[in-house]
Amino acid sequence: MEFKEGSLPRLYKDRIEYLYRFQELLRLYHNKKGLDFRDGKITEEEFRTFQSTWFNPRNNLVCAEINKCKEHFKKITVDVDIESIEES
Repeated sequence: MEFKEGSLPRLYKDRIEYLYRFQELLRLYHNKKGLDFRDGKITEEEFRTFQSTWFNPRNNLVCAEINKCKEHFKKITVDVDIESIEES
């Protein structure tokens, strides 16, 4: 059996879809905070602190996980000769 690009197991597809959705939610929250700054509800210092201490660490973690998945997907090639597997 071979897994090639475009035919990944559902588990892997679910994981990367979840990560991209999570990243989108982070982006939307970042935009809300940016709007709060633009509207004068928070200061620039508060917004920059939010970016550096809350948003960036989470976004970087999600990006790293997405990249790991992409690298893993590139390496997936499993050759199995079903007839040679003995039942136990």
